[in-house]
Amino acid sequence: MPSCYYSEYIQKITKEFIVFFDKEIFHSSAGGLYDMYEMIVKNKLEELKKSGQYREFVTINRISGQYPLANLDGTQDGKPVVVWCSNDYLGMSQHPKVTEAMHNAIEMYGAGSGGSRNIGGTHYQYTQLEESLAEWHGKEAALVFPTGYGSNDATIQCLLRILPNCIIFSDEKTMHQSLMVFVVLQLIRIFLDIMMLFI
Repeated sequence: MPSCYYSEYIQKITKEFIVFFDKEIFHSSAGGLYDMYEMIVKNKLEELKKSGQYREFVTINRISGQYPLANLDGTQDGKPVVVWCSNDYLGMSQHPKVTEAMHNAIEMYGAGSGGSRNIGGTHYQYTQLEESLAEWHGKEAALVFPTGYGSNDATIQCLLRILPNCIIFSDEKTMHQSLMVFVVLQLIRIFLDIMMLFI
């Protein structure tokens, strides 16, 4: 089925959620809830380790000026490795003009974003970047997100809220994790709405 709503993963998550609520957690003590949560987390971690899906990060230090080479485990000696899975496709993070602009920005404004744009305001450079991207693509405006994951999450939620009877279709075998999580959260919301009818 092309629709992501019938994927085995989503069916599995939904079944686990139903089992979770079958434990009568609404009548459990706080201590009992803590024990149950701890057991669920431990069991899930064990499942991930047994299936080889438990993620452990590899520590690398990219070598400036030698893209795409990097040193493993934070060491500066030994034979460098080639990092083929970076999003830095063209090595722009090490381009002299890019690094010079970053140094200048740090000298002028300091390091870090300073917080959410919604609360503390946005940096002038972000506005310039978004105007440049909009012009390049021939659009009225652009909005930059820190990750593709975040852009998918925000965009899909927005579309589903403002468009009546909107249905999202995706190929379950190539669906990005951000879409998978969104669909699961939608199923959980529906399930919770149903549960509230019996409380």
